[in-house]
Amino acid sequence: MRDYPKLRHVTLFKESRWLGIILIYCLLGMIWGCETSFPEPLEDLSSPELMVYSPAEGSIYQTSSAIAIDIDVAENDELHFVSLKVLNETADSLIWEYFVHSHERSLSVREELILESKETKTYLLLIEADDHNGNRSTLLRSFVCQP
Repeated sequence: MRDYPKLRHVTLFKESRWLGIILIYCLLGMIWGCETSFPEPLEDLSSPELMVYSPAEGSIYQTSSAIAIDIDVAENDELHFVSLKVLNETADSLIWEYFVHSHERSLSVREELILESKETKTYLLLIEADDHNGNRSTLLRSFVCQP
């Protein structure tokens, strides 16, 4: 019978001390990894900014003349919706409405409105804007239309 030479097994863990050292490094890595935390994202508490150029508070317009509605809305993150309503303060009724669903950081509204009336009436322009974090801005402007 033929004698074969004995094969030597070469392993990384030839000695038990290597196994111990590697296990210690693994445990230290897990402990360090669990203790490392990432900063929480900042919570957005800022409401959208409303800039109304027209109509000015207390403006007086003639019936059948064009009333410019000129508004800019700016947000530090993302807008969600912008709503404009013209209400007849005297009769407590909705005259005109404008609604935009947007994900932009800013929005401009340029519209013209013509109101007809045989008597002097006070109107309210109600502007509301929300962002995606639930922050809301509201602005109210009053103006008058007379024959």
